Amino acid sequence: DVIIFAPDSVYDAVGDDAMWQGLTAIQEGRYYEVPFGPYNWMGFPPSVQRYLGMMWMAQLLYPETAQYDLYAEVANYFQL
Repeated sequence: DVIIFAPDSVYDAVGDDAMWQGLTAIQEGRYYEVPFGPYNWMGFPPSVQRYLGMMWMAQLLYPETAQYDLYAEVANYFQL
């Protein structure tokens, strides 16, 4: 189980909130916040940064397949 939260959502609170503790992903620390900067990489506003979001999510969920340096890819993206 994995939970992915939008930026500026409840992400910061769920680890300490008793209401979330029944979820396996929370118990095992497999919950994440979508990166952002300057925009949300997965949501609003729609932008080409969703490309970065897909790379981030692929590496998060399938690290054995998505074997690339995400930081280098992001740096390269912003140099374009």
